[in-house]
Amino acid sequence: MSFSEVPKPWAPEGACNDLAQDVASRLFVHPANDTEKALAKAICGNCVVRAACADHALGIPPEAIAGEIWGGMDRAEITARTRA
Repeated sequence: MSFSEVPKPWAPEGACNDLAQDVASRLFVHPANDTEKALAKAICGNCVVRAACADHALGIPPEAIAGEIWGGMDRAEITARTRA
């Protein structure tokens, strides 16, 4: 089972699921710039499953995270927390 296939039972409650699929993909998977990254992080900031999402992100190998945002964190933040 690849990491992307790991069950995420909390995911349907995520604030990102309230967005259109193309918008969510642009902001959380492929943010084009710092403004989009900041917007994604702001959405995460009010999310009821942010902690679960962040915990999930800490289990992702950092090299598997490109520009994605997980639990309000980008790759550099996730990497820093996994090395702490």
